[in-house]
Amino acid sequence: MTDQVYYQIQYPMKKAINIMKELDMEAEVAPQVKTDLNEGEIAELKNFVNEWEDKGKVSLKGLIEKLRNK
Repeated sequence: MTDQVYYQIQYPMKKAINIMKELDMEAEVAPQVKTDLNEGEIAELKNFVNEWEDKGKVSLKGLIEKLRNK
């Protein structure tokens, strides 16, 4: 189960965070630098972060709490 969590959740999230860090660094250092992502993909990343803050984090915490109480 732990391996599944790592490979299906943690590892992809880590990769996504690294991509977002690169985007932030490029925006700070040289806003005119082009990335491999288009405007739609960047907007999608921003929407994901907003969704995570609004709902995802609470949902994940609830799931973890429920599993601990079993």
